[in-house]
Amino acid sequence: MRLAQRLRLPEIMDDPGLDPREHAKALRGLARLNLLSRSVSATWQQLKQMIPATESCSLTLLDLATGGGDLPISLAKKAKACGIDLQVAGCDISPVAVEFAQQSAVKQNVNARFFIHDALHDSFHEEFDFVTANLFFHHLSDDEAITLLRKMRSIARKGILINDLSRAYGWYGLVWLGSRIVTTSYVVHVDGPRSIASAYTPREFASIARRAGLEGGNVHIRWPARFLFTWTHS
Repeated sequence: MRLAQRLRLPEIMDDPGLDPREHAKALRGLARLNLLSRSVSATWQQLKQMIPATESCSLTLLDLATGGGDLPISLAKKAKACGIDLQVAGCDISPVAVEFAQQSAVKQNVNARFFIHDALHDSFHEEFDFVTANLFFHHLSDDEAITLLRKMRSIARKGILINDLSRAYGWYGLVWLGSRIVTTSYVVHVDGPRSIASAYTPREFASIARRAGLEGGNVHIRWPARFLFTWTHS
C-alpha cells in the first residue's frame, strides 16, 4: 500500500450498527494495544510536566472520543498515586463506548464521568484544565481536525495533549501483525492497518496545529507508530 499521502479508509468501529459485543471486544483489544505501546505512560509524563509544581487545587481533564475510557481512567490512577487530585471525564458519540467506559471506571474504583457527545459537531458548555484525544484525529479530514483543535483550545484552560498514530510503511506492517497478536477482534484486525493509512505524519500534524492557531505546540515522536502532540496556554 502506498502511504506517501493520507488514504482515509472507512473503519468498522465507526459503523453505528456494529454489534455491541464486537464493539466491546474491540475496545478491550485497543486498551491492550494502548498499554503495550505505553501511550498512557507517555501521556502521563507529558501531563505531569504541564502541571505546576505549586498546584494544590483539583484539576480537571476531558478526553474526547474516549472509546473504552482507558486513557482518562489510567491518568486518574497515576495522578492519585502521585498525590494529584485529577478529576477526569470522557465523551464519545457511541452509547456502547460510553457504557463500557463507565463500567470500566466502576470496576477499577475510579471516580470518572463519561457522557455521550459528538465532539466534532456539538458545542461544549464547560471548560477543563486539560483536554486530550487518543487515536481520534486519524479519523478526521484536515478541515475537521482544524475545527476540533480550535474547539479543544477554546475549552482547555491549561493545555492539550493528543496521542495518535503516525503514518509510515513500516508501521503499517507492524500494526497489521501486532493487532493479530494482541487481540482476536476482527474489528481491530481490519481497522488497525486502515488507521495507519489514514494517519498524519508528525510533520503533517504540526502543520495542521499551526493552521488551527496552536502555535508553539510540540510533537514528540514515539515508538511504536505513535506521536504525542502537546500545547499549553502561554
